[in-house]
Amino acid sequence: MFLAVLAAYVATAAPGIVAEGDCAEYVIAARVGGIPHEPGAPTYVLLASLLGRILDGEQLARALNLMSALFGALTAGFVVLLVTRLARRIFPHASSTCVRGAAALAGCLLASATEFWNQSLSAEVYSLSTLLLALCVERLFAAEEREGRAGLEPGGPRAGDPSMVAALAAGLAFGVHYDVGVPCALLVAASVWRSRATLGSRGALRVGAAFLVGLATLLWLPLRSLADPALDFGDPETPARLGRVLTLADMPTGKAILREPSLLLRQAAAVAGLAAVQWPPWVFTLFGLGAMGLAGRGARRIGLALGAIVLLDYAGILANANFALDSKEELYELRFLFLPAYLVFAVLGGLGFAFVASRAERSVRVLVPLALLLLGLALAPWGLLQLRRLDKSDDHLMREYGLALLAAAEGPAVLFTYGDNAWMPVAYLQMVEGARPDVTLVAAGLLHHPWYRAQLRARFPELGVSEDAPGVAGIARANLGRASLYHADPRIQGLNGFQEIPSGLLMRLVPEGERAAPSVPPAFELSPRYAVLDMRERSIRADMVQAYARTAQWCRANGFARDAEGACEQGLALSIPDPRLDDFHLARAGLLVELGDVRASLGRVGEARGDWQRALDEVGEADPSPPAEVARQRLAAFASK
Repeated sequence: MFLAVLAAYVATAAPGIVAEGDCAEYVIAARVGGIPHEPGAPTYVLLASLLGRILDGEQLARALNLMSALFGALTAGFVVLLVTRLARRIFPHASSTCVRGAAALAGCLLASATEFWNQSLSAEVYSLSTLLLALCVERLFAAEEREGRAGLEPGGPRAGDPSMVAALAAGLAFGVHYDVGVPCALLVAASVWRSRATLGSRGALRVGAAFLVGLATLLWLPLRSLADPALDFGDPETPARLGRVLTLADMPTGKAILREPSLLLRQAAAVAGLAAVQWPPWVFTLFGLGAMGLAGRGARRIGLALGAIVLLDYAGILANANFALDSKEELYELRFLFLPAYLVFAVLGGLGFAFVASRAERSVRVLVPLALLLLGLALAPWGLLQLRRLDKSDDHLMREYGLALLAAAEGPAVLFTYGDNAWMPVAYLQMVEGARPDVTLVAAGLLHHPWYRAQLRARFPELGVSEDAPGVAGIARANLGRASLYHADPRIQGLNGFQEIPSGLLMRLVPEGERAAPSVPPAFELSPRYAVLDMRERSIRADMVQAYARTAQWCRANGFARDAEGACEQGLALSIPDPRLDDFHLARAGLLVELGDVRASLGRVGEARGDWQRALDEVGEADPSPPAEVARQRLAAFASK
């Protein structure tokens, strides 16, 4: 199982950084020994930094992606061990074929779950956190079995005892992600309480010590922050700032739920559909059968433990989600936080098979291998589908997008970013690959934090960051004449005292009242492949086309028709995504409409008519979208003349 899952994950793993999640940020943290966004994930970063010491550039990114693949495959392996242990305990009369088949099925269900597979393909913390959860739960049940068979030696558990390994895993999990650390810690505490008579005070202290050893990775945050690494989110070198990092005080979480209790119901309804896209619909029958199997006498404590993991996962994430999850974009930002629940569902699927098969084999023993064969045939098409649609092996978009942003800036320059889509690839290219040191990157969304402004002053004194004018406009004014000024947000920010001039992928900042000349950077060559399920990558591909459309519109509105035509041609030169991406072609249709309007204003009506027709061909003659409607109106007006 482990080798098969690992082979599938390695074959589909990304070659470098990807858009979704915080992949680029973790690669940076590994390279510079830095502290990523709160709560810092020190367990993950310490492991990743071992690779960061010997590798750099895309080699490091690829290695960290493969590390996630390894963690994912190991998690599937531990689920097999866990279900083997639970099936033997709950269904003591089941045959070895039944038990092994149930365990293999559970491992396959987890490994083929959409989001678990997806998170095992890039440098992210979630495959490691799920691995620690699987290890913790498996070792806790192993400790319970050991206690039931032979009891504990005098003095309690020793090093290597299952309960101490579980406690160590729980402590380490806090240094990866709280959605696993909290349930692991509570399960360990419940296990110690249940076994308090046999453990004794000395045994309980040893389990607690193992937990604290794992938890000690959190001490790396203030110790590393004292060295002022290039990535130092929250600057947790003082107890107060460390407390803010560990309590997520600077993240917009957990606010609205207290003001509006009905929000929880809307959120719960929104996330209910996330599990539905992880597996084929028929798989959920197995989950229900597994729950029925846990309802019997002797299995209820197991059911309570698994149910607690699901409840804590969903409740913890929803309580900290500061939005209603009314849109696909909002739901997308939380989808990977439910892997602990999906692990439990996979375990239930395996136990569901064992529940039915252990009864069926009493009558006809051959039914179990036959059922396993049928389940394998039913899951095979799903696995092949996942292999195709989750494949990131040719996904270079995020790195190329960062290169395109840097290529559009004339140095020396100051580049302000307003979100992860732009900051992460540019920061990665600068901190990991050493690209464009003449461009100073400023994360505009962090400027309201005193610690970030202090870091900018220490690292880039030439920026002139002042507490009197600490925002984007203030920094831009301090750098007039010294550097070119840009921001990477497609929206007009309304910066006081500045015009925001669309210039390809960037917005140039030009003082108000100063006549701005057009600037049309050449389109950057992009690879056609992209991650099909990645909403960020889909939006980036479409946004790049729209950026050239905005540039063309500004040029035409300000009397630069020839430059407007050039902007349209550059936008149309962007490579076509493969497979087809409707949002990209819709953006191209809008750009073709703009090109037709530009050429019509230059008196080249025949060419304009061809552009408008191409816009319709891009999305289809009957498409109801605004670009298609405008193209039809232009063509109708042309025909009437």
